[in-house]
Amino acid sequence: MSLSHSRPWGLVRHTSLLPWIEKTPQLAPYLKKPLQQNGFNIEGLTSSKGRLYIGLRAPNKSGSGVVIDLAAADLFHGKPMPLVCHLVDIGEGRGIREIAAIRGGFILVTGNASAEASKKISKTLAVEPDNRFEMRFWNGKDPSSRLIGTLPRNEGKAEGLLILSDKDEQVDLLVIFDGLPGGQPLAVRLNR
Repeated sequence: MSLSHSRPWGLVRHTSLLPWIEKTPQLAPYLKKPLQQNGFNIEGLTSSKGRLYIGLRAPNKSGSGVVIDLAAADLFHGKPMPLVCHLVDIGEGRGIREIAAIRGGFILVTGNASAEASKKISKTLAVEPDNRFEMRFWNGKDPSSRLIGTLPRNEGKAEGLLILSDKDEQVDLLVIFDGLPGGQPLAVRLNR
């Protein structure tokens, strides 16, 4: 099976977020920086009520992670303009590694904003190994977020989040880990 630009898939449109980012003063200075130096990096994407919410691993701005918020229709049909950027308190050196919409807000998975040093880029702003991942709740408006808990440490990196059910009493979700065989899915139940 292959993806084509015609039937049976229907219309496939392409766009770029780059012209929008270049027009956003809070983000443009980070575009040419490597991830080890707090350079711009997208890690999460979700939608809610016709809007896209894009979680950034970096930059971290004085303890705040960044969530980009824009109408999905604007990205494909609008003229590039500065993006709405929500600064969310997640802690110094932390980045948003995944974002998922639920009733009343969003679940964020956070980890290191900066990548570890490499042969090519030997200096990093990472202050700890990239093995601590937290789940946080953000209401989508206020800068504050609430720590839900820390995911169990394993040798992987929490990278994927899927909402299985979103009920009045609880939210069931699945966390997938990069670097582990089969992603080693972890089922999590959050009580409201």
